[in-house]
Amino acid sequence: MRWLFCLLILVCGSTAAQEAACEQVVQRALAAIAEQCHDLARDSLCIVSPPVQTDAASLAEVRNMATAGYAAEDQSWGAAIIRLGANLPRTYDGPGVLALLGGDAQIINEVAADEVMTIGEPLSTAAMSDAKIYRLPGIIPEPVGDLRQDDIVLVDAWDSDGGWLRVVSDGLVAWVEADKVQRLQAMDALPRIAIGQPYPLRAFSLTTSSALPECASAEPLVAVQTPGEVPVNLTVNGVDIHVGSMVSFQQAHRGALGLTVHRGAVTTIYGQQINEGESAIGILSPAQGGSTSDLAWSGSLPASAFEHARGERAQAAFNLVARANGWDEEQIARPTGDIYHVVERGESVYSIARRYQASVADIIAANPAVDPGRIFAGNELLIPSAGSGFSPTSRDESA
Repeated sequence: MRWLFCLLILVCGSTAAQEAACEQVVQRALAAIAEQCHDLARDSLCIVSPPVQTDAASLAEVRNMATAGYAAEDQSWGAAIIRLGANLPRTYDGPGVLALLGGDAQIINEVAADEVMTIGEPLSTAAMSDAKIYRLPGIIPEPVGDLRQDDIVLVDAWDSDGGWLRVVSDGLVAWVEADKVQRLQAMDALPRIAIGQPYPLRAFSLTTSSALPECASAEPLVAVQTPGEVPVNLTVNGVDIHVGSMVSFQQAHRGALGLTVHRGAVTTIYGQQINEGESAIGILSPAQGGSTSDLAWSGSLPASAFEHARGERAQAAFNLVARANGWDEEQIARPTGDIYHVVERGESVYSIARRYQASVADIIAANPAVDPGRIFAGNELLIPSAGSGFSPTSRDESA
């Protein structure tokens, strides 16, 4: 029995060493964000860690972008950060839309460069009478403030019907009825903001490798963070969604898009809402008699620990970008205390302990019926004291 125990220790030690080396490469790649992505301009690409392949320098002209998976021989893992202005005003004080592409992943821009809508500098006008300003234009809008007669305001866009103007004064993003402010001839040139209005990467398709990564952190990753107070419309793999905050995507299989909401919520064009901590899959199938596709969404399910960990990695990367550029950082909730975890493909006791910030030895001790050197997808493990900090030894021994 002693030789078997020693063999298990050797196997676990070798696996742990390989995973630790892989984790270090990924963490080193993401840590480069602080150095590579400071002063990140609107509508720009930051190559964090090569290898990254792209076919153009201008984001509007990029058609194809791909990052490479973990390569042990040259200790590399590709990653890139994209900052999109989207349809947000030039006066918006914040990062706008951030996208993270990492590992063996690819995105294809489906917005032609000559179709891109440009948000220009705002125009100055004056309120002709006292008026309300609203969060969004519409029949039953939500008031967010007031204008007084002769107040000077900045406007930069029309709504799709031309009855409302977007107000962008003093960091505010709101709407006012057009007949409440002085009409200027230059307003005729302002863009109209509508659902589907194109801007760089407003519509894109993605692919992520289904190959088993060397370590959990090296899995292919595509994540998008939007301003929580200004939701953004995106079309991803043909799926129209309304995003408010932070989500990650995985290609479940050809024609199926996996989506996890890590903060905020996502609303589909059919009104289905996927809330924080939930995942869903959108499935595209050919429509009868045409080239368009029908879309069916699965019901929302609680996000798995694997998906939750993906969100933590993405949020940590976005926060490095925020820190490097002087923007506010965001947080997502993480599980704490004694919890149960269902093992997923490619996981080990070591990677699970790192994910939950728990002790490897305590997990092994708490699950005596499970062979720590051969855990399988579907095994349920008790994770003692999640969130207490990663350690390869027992919490009692290290105390």
